[in-house]
Amino acid sequence: VQLYADQLVPQTYWCPPEDVQDYADYVKAMVERYDGDGIRDADGSPRITIWQIWNEPNAWETWPGTAAEYGELLKAGYAAAKEADPDVIVAVGGLFVLDGSRKEDTFIDGLRFLDEMLEAHPDAWHAFDALAIHPYMPDVAPDQVGILDKVSLWGRIQTTRAWLESRTDSFGGDLRPIWITEIGWSTCLEDDAYCYAGLAATEPISHAYRLLSNYTDLTPGLAATFLGVSDTQQANYLVRSYAIAKALGVQHLSFHQLEDKFDGAANNFWQETSILLDIAHNYQAKKAYNAYRVLSQQLTNAYFLGFGTLHNYTYQADAINGEALYHLRFREPGNVWIDVLWRNIGDADVTLDLMDGATASLITRDGDVTPVRGTSTSFRVSERPIYLRQELPVTPTPTTTGTATSTATATPTGTPTATATPTPIPYDAYEPDDVCDVVQQHEAPVPTDGRVQQRTFHVPTDTDWFWFPVQADTAYLIESQVPPDSSVGWCSPSLATVRASRLKNSSIPLLPISACAIPPLPMVWCWCN
Repeated sequence: VQLYADQLVPQTYWCPPEDVQDYADYVKAMVERYDGDGIRDADGSPRITIWQIWNEPNAWETWPGTAAEYGELLKAGYAAAKEADPDVIVAVGGLFVLDGSRKEDTFIDGLRFLDEMLEAHPDAWHAFDALAIHPYMPDVAPDQVGILDKVSLWGRIQTTRAWLESRTDSFGGDLRPIWITEIGWSTCLEDDAYCYAGLAATEPISHAYRLLSNYTDLTPGLAATFLGVSDTQQANYLVRSYAIAKALGVQHLSFHQLEDKFDGAANNFWQETSILLDIAHNYQAKKAYNAYRVLSQQLTNAYFLGFGTLHNYTYQADAINGEALYHLRFREPGNVWIDVLWRNIGDADVTLDLMDGATASLITRDGDVTPVRGTSTSFRVSERPIYLRQELPVTPTPTTTGTATSTATATPTGTPTATATPTPIPYDAYEPDDVCDVVQQHEAPVPTDGRVQQRTFHVPTDTDWFWFPVQADTAYLIESQVPPDSSVGWCSPSLATVRASRLKNSSIPLLPISACAIPPLPMVWCWCN
């Protein structure tokens, strides 16, 4: 839910409120109405737990005020929302992000906008729980060949994460998650007269960034030349953007949009970002709708494992993005592995080895399933993503004893000790309740001088959290050794390096051992991002 000032005059719809306290009162009343506590609640409404303060405040169309003024609004809105419901999540207002620094005329990158806000109001850093961005790329692919890699979707997320980590070091607090609360592609083309594609501007606009706002005026005679993508491209880009975001640790992504909120009445370019047609077309599903359905079936409960053997894309911020094959590996609880593959241009015939004993199938973007057998499978990878799904039989997890080795490249001072009070398992630990409930957790210190520590794993469905004290800006090399016949494994790569650049000399949960990890194959960090 996005919160705006209550304005009645159309031309001031996006203007900042005259009195910030009025806005705070409005936020408090809205959150209270939908907090589900039985007091002044909206009849029959579900509880709303996530609120975003404004929308795209770095765009002149939607926030004609300054970054400092937005900082005042954000602080007031955050405090009011938490007063009404302390458990709600408050997101900063959906900033358009390009390269993290650009500023010219009426355009300012969202991250630079936040820097200007923080310069005026450093305490605004603590006035949001999630960093919401809008990395729109309306007329190119998320992994477009020929653009600067830094402004690809991959680059924008990396830039956002680097900014977030740097500012967390500077201002303190926990590292907050990145959310993409809007991204999408319009299918408005030249033969779609009512959505104004391809109109020539009477006065050419000096730069294109202004067009990347969701609220650009595209009325006849005023619009710049601007075309959307085909239905097929929209479907392809939807899947590719989700897979990229999930691989890079984005916690939430909302595609803009399921259906046009104005039902075709607005007659603008952005109405056709919807994946359902309007009421005049009986809400007929577009190709992107089916692509989204299949995507949700395959990846909703999956977590990112790493890159497959065919992956040949390497992010280089200052390089021009070239042709590449993307091969991302995900895992779903219950011994299911899902590979997502595509090329950003053209196609290629490939062969992949299959896992021994797995039931495997190839699934197209639109959901067509082809069972595959044998030790390998050959298929064509194109701009249309394809899934390779492999499922191994689930075997009981025995109680066993394993050996873990922890080695630090630099040994911190002090003696590691176990924490006295168990720390809650992080919200992004990959142990869904319907598969492997964590009944209790067991904590123990890990030596950092190269000694081998013998550990006895607890009963199935428990998780062991290992700790060691760290020093800022020190790299630690963590190694684990688990017997090859053991069905218990690390929820992390078996060999990995972590730099404790923002851990503030504290003890942290690093490598949980989980009964969910069957067999002991590389998985993911359970605590980071």
